[in-house]
Amino acid sequence: MADALTEPNLGAVSAPTRLAYLDVLRWVATAAVVLLHVVAGVWHTFPEKLDSGQLSVFMAVHWALLFCVPSFVMITGALFLNPQKRFTPRTLAFKYVRRIVLALCLFGYPMAVVEALAGHGAIRGWADAAAVAGQGLLNFLAGHSWSHMWYLYMLVGLYLCLPVFKFFVAAAPKGFVYLTVGALFVFTSLFPLVESLFGVAIGFPLPIGSVYVLYLLLGYLIRFDDSPIWRRAGLWAAVGAASLAGLVALGCFQVGVDYDHPLVVACAVALFVWLARPGVDYGRAGVLAAKTQYLCLGVYIVHPVFLNFAYKKLDIFPMDLPLPVGIAAFFIGAFVCAVLASWLLNLIPPLRKYVL
Repeated sequence: MADALTEPNLGAVSAPTRLAYLDVLRWVATAAVVLLHVVAGVWHTFPEKLDSGQLSVFMAVHWALLFCVPSFVMITGALFLNPQKRFTPRTLAFKYVRRIVLALCLFGYPMAVVEALAGHGAIRGWADAAAVAGQGLLNFLAGHSWSHMWYLYMLVGLYLCLPVFKFFVAAAPKGFVYLTVGALFVFTSLFPLVESLFGVAIGFPLPIGSVYVLYLLLGYLIRFDDSPIWRRAGLWAAVGAASLAGLVALGCFQVGVDYDHPLVVACAVALFVWLARPGVDYGRAGVLAAKTQYLCLGVYIVHPVFLNFAYKKLDIFPMDLPLPVGIAAFFIGAFVCAVLASWLLNLIPPLRKYVL
């Protein structure tokens, strides 16, 4: 699959070598997404089942795992903004974008129909079936499939903008790239935090403002620029983790933490830099990650199926066990089932070739 979840991460075109840290990061981020949805699936859908202590634990785990999607976007930047990676408009449209659109159609539309069916009730004839299918199509086009599919919708737009970003990083002086990254951080991450904390509006929009453009450029810079600034990642990680823990301990839940939060930016960058540090030999873990990285997209897409079945059909939750054990058990169960399901889906040649 040609995206951050499975795009072959090769080095120079003249001497192809795998970048082991990207394979490892891809799997770390994929596992983090599954664990994030283990807790978010309860917290967002069944909040009444959580007492205050359980809520604090679920929110802490959720916040600590928000580096996952930024990591995927940074991998995309590290791979697609590679100056030696060439692609034509036809390749971009009919290889990369088409695969994501097909994945959305094959998996996102049925999920949208399931949601439409849940809102409609029992099907009593062809008219009801057509109404549900039509409402599912409208939901699908509006991006109202299962919540985790938003990433694929976003990825289509990001891919379509890749030629602009690729030209920019190739033609602009490195100082301009850093200036753009700094502006994106201030406008898409820092300003929203200030507005949330102090209830004020900052009226300076950034026309290209998207935190995902920030992550895309960060992935490129960390891979291709050897500036000493990236060597301070350990401090960033410590500050980010301590700050997140402090927010949870103080009960600052009214200050939302999302992918654009400065602490999430710091943690995502810290993890990327730490895994990419020179001289690290990932050994068997790197080899295994490389051989199985093609499963990541399938794991991302299907894992909520197993969590929804457990929560909504079986009516079982992590809180039914001692909380750390329950969270770990649900994570392992969902992750293993999703890996097996992805492996089975990849055995279907058209899916493996055109979608996954």
